[in-house]
Amino acid sequence: MEENYIVQLREKLYQLAKKRGLKMDLQLLDFYILIALLVGKEATNENVHDAWALWQNDKDPVHYSLKPFKELSKDVQLLDTPYRDLIIEFASKLTP
Repeated sequence: MEENYIVQLREKLYQLAKKRGLKMDLQLLDFYILIALLVGKEATNENVHDAWALWQNDKDPVHYSLKPFKELSKDVQLLDTPYRDLIIEFASKLTP
């Protein structure tokens, strides 16, 4: 049976993340795929943070970074940059 396109996208993003040394669970990976599909190469750190916040809320709903992106310190905002760059690179491979 042939893999559906979501399974294929998940594997491609997983391999790209692994190559960059970024570890993610599958649910977070799926959120990042959704950003790539909806926002594409225009993905922002704020998009990444919002996806992470949705994921983190199930893991630890009192996490200190569960607040709107603009309320985070610049240092914490910058932690999303490697993931934004990952999503942008992934999105660029989705479109010709």
